[in-house]
Amino acid sequence: MTPQSFDSSAFDADVPNATATVTTSGSTKTIANGTLTAAMANGGTATEHFPSDVTSGWQATYARPVFQNVTFNNVRIPKGLNAKFINCTFNGYTYVKLNTNIVKAGTSTTTSDPGDGMGWAQQMTSGSFSANTALTASNSTGFTQGNNLHFSGCTFNGVTASDTPTAYTHFANSWEFDGNTVFNDTVDQSVTIMAPNTNIEIGGYVDPAANPSTLVGVVVAGNIDIRGTAVVDGSLIVTGNGAGNTTLGYFGSTDSGQAVPPPAQLPTQANGQYGHLIFRYNPSRGMPKGIKVPLTATPLTSTYQIQ
Repeated sequence: MTPQSFDSSAFDADVPNATATVTTSGSTKTIANGTLTAAMANGGTATEHFPSDVTSGWQATYARPVFQNVTFNNVRIPKGLNAKFINCTFNGYTYVKLNTNIVKAGTSTTTSDPGDGMGWAQQMTSGSFSANTALTASNSTGFTQGNNLHFSGCTFNGVTASDTPTAYTHFANSWEFDGNTVFNDTVDQSVTIMAPNTNIEIGGYVDPAANPSTLVGVVVAGNIDIRGTAVVDGSLIVTGNGAGNTTLGYFGSTDSGQAVPPPAQLPTQANGQYGHLIFRYNPSRGMPKGIKVPLTATPLTSTYQIQ
């Protein structure tokens, strides 16, 4: 399946086309029914690597507005926000806007090549790209046109979806979920995440028991890494022309790409342990809206390796 096999616009239509309303009552802050702005952030700013908990080899550094302890109801995250959300709750529909037309750097030619997508992500409007240079709206095209989001210790009681770029852009369109992430979709149990051509990072790099999460329904991504301990009550669909790999279970910062790294290769923090990934395929769950081709998902148990 290609990313163009999906149409997520119906999820965008589930969020009102207006600026979100901010309500504060004592220490409780709620943002609802519309599009967020950086001015709504209540936690200051943060500059951090992506992924945030690796000790080396990060892809980029981001300067982010921070939202902390906020409840969001039916909100749209505009492209270029690149925010961090700490201990937040997302109810209803959360829609992430992206630049859908990815062009090869230095041209106006639309591309679907993930190699060109990396070049697009690294384009700078001032200075030259470095993984150690903080990307901002003033110096980076990938920053203003993409959305690299960090969710830490958040709860999702609904559906999270995004636009579909023509190419996989690695870190420019990427979402990281760490801390005690909870997916408890009470809105539409046919889908948890609909994000073709977006990179999804769930869990941590240094502790297989940390950051437990549960995903219900279909998860669509351009690439997905689920590390540590997780339950998937549904199906994963990884679109073509993505990163070309999907990591399920646990791997550490020293992993060299083996399917199952030996205990000696794991970081010392892992204490020789593997994470646990539990798949519960549920044939009674229907496919979500937005899939434009007939699709039946059938488990092939002989393709699983258990050690």
